[in-house]
This record gives sequence, structure tokens and C-alpha cells, in this order.
Amino acid sequence: MNRTGRRSFDKLARDPRVVEIWAEDRDGYWVQLQPGWNHDGASCVHGLTVAEVHQQMAQVEAGPTY
Repeated sequence: MNRTGRRSFDKLARDPRVVEIWAEDRDGYWVQLQPGWNHDGASCVHGLTVAEVHQQMAQVEAGPTY
């Protein structure tokens, strides 16, 4: 689910690894990952820009979170 209002996240929101994407004021964008996926051990991906989020998603891997 894309809750950012940015169409540039629509394709990412359909990724089976993603639960939802949201924006926080002055804190960028967050992506909640499905159980069984992690980004450097965490259950979320964070980026200040759309491009940064997409770069971080390239590092998501299968496995448990910490």
C-alpha cells in the first residue's frame, strides 16, 4: 500500500516484499517489509528521497529481522 501520495512509489508498493510505504514530515519515506525480509537486519527501509528508498530496496534480502 502506497500512503505517500507519490505515484513514483506505486510499482514498489506492489512488490511482494512490501507491506506499506508512508512518508513522515521531515523524516523522509519508510517502507515496511513483509515478515521474512530484512534490510541490514531491520524490518523497514528508510530514505530521505524517493531515489534513496529505491537504492535501499536493492539491498533487501530474505531472512529474519533482529
